[in-house]
Amino acid sequence: MVGPVARRGPPSAVSGRCRSAVTSDARPLWAGVVDNRALLDGAAVAWLTVDGQPAGAVLLRDPVRPDAPRILRHLRAAGIERLLMPTGDRAEPALEVAAVLGPDDVRAERARSP
Repeated sequence: MVGPVARRGPPSAVSGRCRSAVTSDARPLWAGVVDNRALLDGAAVAWLTVDGQPAGAVLLRDPVRPDAPRILRHLRAAGIERLLMPTGDRAEPALEVAAVLGPDDVRAERARSP
């Protein structure tokens, strides 16, 4: 039976080998380097395991578009008084982006409407 693990992704099997979330007690030394790089880059980490042992990691970044601050300034100059930033991101990274862009309000962890 394969089922999801909250905030850790769904376990699965590839070629009969189990892939699941990395637990803190099974992490090799290089995993700390990955965590540090992710922190410096503002990235999330997708851990890859084979038979319960860490085999790799993918850093995922979703940078703010370089023109986003200018676009918000133009919207305000056009007379829009209140800017809201809805996002599917977690609250912490959403608030970090909002600190750079300056919307009036942030609504994090919002599901996309059909």
